[in-house]
This record gives sequence, C-alpha cells and structure tokens, in this order.
Amino acid sequence: MKFSEIVGHRRSIEVLRRMYRRGRVPHALLFIGPEGVGKRMVAEAFFQYLNCPSAGEDSCGLCPSCEKVTKGRHPDLHLLVPEGERIKIQQIRELAHMLYLRPLEARWRGAIIEGAERMTKEAANAFLKTLEEPPPQTLIVLITSRPEGLLPTISSRCQRIRFYPLSDEEVREVLEREGVSPGEIELLLRLAEGSPGKALEFTAFPFEEMEGWIADALKKPGEITKLLGRAEELSSDRKRSRVATGLLLTRLRDEIVRRLDSKDQEIERFLDLFWQIREVERAMEENVNLRMAWEKIFLEMSRCAS
Repeated sequence: MKFSEIVGHRRSIEVLRRMYRRGRVPHALLFIGPEGVGKRMVAEAFFQYLNCPSAGEDSCGLCPSCEKVTKGRHPDLHLLVPEGERIKIQQIRELAHMLYLRPLEARWRGAIIEGAERMTKEAANAFLKTLEEPPPQTLIVLITSRPEGLLPTISSRCQRIRFYPLSDEEVREVLEREGVSPGEIELLLRLAEGSPGKALEFTAFPFEEMEGWIADALKKPGEITKLLGRAEELSSDRKRSRVATGLLLTRLRDEIVRRLDSKDQEIERFLDLFWQIREVERAMEENVNLRMAWEKIFLEMSRCAS
C-alpha cells in the first residue's frame, strides 16, 4: 500500500519520508499507538517506499517490489506476531537468522514485530543482541500499544514514532471502503474510539443478541443468574469479550448522560461500573482471569439495576 492510500497519520508518514530524504533511516523504529489504527499498514508502506526504484514523495505501487509488498509476498520483509499470547525465543532466533542472510532482492531488508511487548523475557534478551549489532541496510519496526511492557534496553535503542486515534470521519472512510453498511457504521463509530481495526473486528459479532442481554443486565436485576452463565461464554473468547466491553461502555455512557440530565442520585454506581469495565478492557491484554472479571462486572451491574 502506498502512503497516499493510508487514511490518517499524515504527520507520522512525513517523519518517515524525511528520514529517507535525509539518508537517516534508523535500524530500529518503535511504532506506539492504540490497537487497530494502522501502525502495521504504515510500516509495510515504509518498507515499500524504501525499496521502490521509482520512489519520490511516495512509492509507485506498480513495480514488482511494490506489488510483492502489497500482496504480502516480499521475500525480504518478515512479519513476526505472537504465537498464542507470547512471542517466544525460538521466533526471535529464526528472525535473527533470516535478517543476517543476504537479501534476495531488496535494497533494505525489513522486519515487523507486532505486539512487541509480548516477548518473553528470554525472547527480549535474545532480540536485544540483534538490536546491538544490527545487519546493514536492515529496518526493524516494533509495533506496540503498551510500550511500558518493553524492556527499557530495547525501547531506548529504537526511534519512537507515535500514532493516534483517527477522527470519526477517517474511521468512516475506512469502513465505507470495506463495504460496511451505513446503518452499521453509526454504531461502529461509537465503539471504535478512533480505531478502524477495532470497528472492523466488531462487525463479525451478533450485536442484537449482546444488546439484549446488556439491556437486561441494566434494567432487570433478576436476570443476574442468566448473566453469570454468560461469564463462562465470554471468558472463552477474548475477541468476544472486547466486543462486549465496547458495547457495555457505550451503553453506560448513554445511561450516565441520561442520569446526569435527570440529576439521579445513583449515578455514582454507574460511574464506578464504567471505570471497572475500563479496567477489564485494559487488562484483556494481560493473562487475567476473564471469567472472574466478568462475574464481578455482572454482579456490579445487578447492583446498579436494583
């Protein structure tokens, strides 16, 4: 994908262009920002730009090198993602081995490590050796939404580039490109929080079913037994949990605004619940016990509804 085809992130892209024009491309970049805003897309576009023989302000998008990047088939661009919950030491060793081989056709080798904060301690220490003695003409891009999870010795050896949530209009543009229906887009914009990736992830889930049991939880305290049964279902699927928390937070915002307008004295309970769910949402990136977290939320929802 060309820079010009990416929605948003104009400032970050200009920083990357400037690095190239000045001949100061570092061996390691750290892309920091919320999940699903397009960090990996920009990393791939930068690799495409570095290796396009016709690059000016952008890559051409038409040459064999550009086409291979677009199709995810470039032999000198390596993508590393967590296996399960973690990035393991064997993955890092295999990546290091590939980076020290002679490039097959690119001027710049590339490696993109997604979810870099999920490296095990052993993997992080092994990766540090590659950062200390990087192969020539190699660009490594680490992608994270939680930079505090990286070893300081790793993050200090990378040049940081920050990414921010997209505007609602930019998210809308991405969703329209993906063929999402206008009616669905309005709900997704409220859930996305500036992340097109999060919005697109939500399209695969049964909103009406979830909306129904959320409404029950907020209005019918007697439904708590049924809701506790949902805890096991949600805890077995982290993606489904993320959708549920997004819907819950959206509904609670509406409920809090309504109670503010009516000066409801019970609003503190709903505010407490809102922040509890926020904490669960953040903790979903860790190895928390999701079932216990959801049971706690449902019990608090029941208390609010009573």
